[in-house]
Amino acid sequence: MNRFRISNQAEKDLEDIWVYLAQQDEILADRKIAKKGRSRPFLRAVS
Repeated sequence: MNRFRISNQAEKDLEDIWVYLAQQDEILADRKIAKKGRSRPFLRAVS
């Protein structure tokens, strides 16, 4: 099974994105960030 690792910078970026989106709509921000958490084709798999 492949596992994915998120760098500290990527976590910070996601938090920044959440804060930006939440200024308008917290529920939307939660949904968008959760969606990114479920699909990570942009990350490299590590064993």
